[in-house]
Amino acid sequence: MATIDGNCTGCSGEDLLPSLKYIEQCLICGQQMTPENASNLGQKAIETSVKAKNNCDNIISITNYILRGAGNQTHYEYEVKINTTDDKWTVYRRYSRFRELYLVMKSKYGQKVSNIPFPPRQLFRNTEAVAKNRKRQLETYLRLLIQSLGEPITREALINISPFFKKGIFENGKYSTS
Repeated sequence: MATIDGNCTGCSGEDLLPSLKYIEQCLICGQQMTPENASNLGQKAIETSVKAKNNCDNIISITNYILRGAGNQTHYEYEVKINTTDDKWTVYRRYSRFRELYLVMKSKYGQKVSNIPFPPRQLFRNTEAVAKNRKRQLETYLRLLIQSLGEPITREALINISPFFKKGIFENGKYSTS
């Protein structure tokens, strides 16, 4: 098992620390891990990590996705529900806004957030199957992002992190896109 200091002692998964860096080190060492259990350990650690700090699974969730627009402007928007200690609100964001958030956060915070998995662009992106899969991946991304920044989770703190979290900021498009 890879330890925090980088030493490898073989990966049993029993004492897995809920850290993306730790998972990365454990996967790199490759000892006693098959592709199947590596995937399971990684997902379990991510879920444990998300629940462990600031209870991010109750703070942010993507509850739905909606097909918007017409013709070649058709796209999915994801319903992002945010529940901080001081407020509750919902925003609708399309994948391109999530991607902008991802790129800005990587630029702004560097290594602190660069290992958080983000769903890649896809050629046939306006299908129900893609939207359903992205919903889960984007929710995981947001939860891990909030957790990794270590900020107190208030409405003001989230909006200071990025306008992505501000209601009404992207709702000016022809099809009420966000």
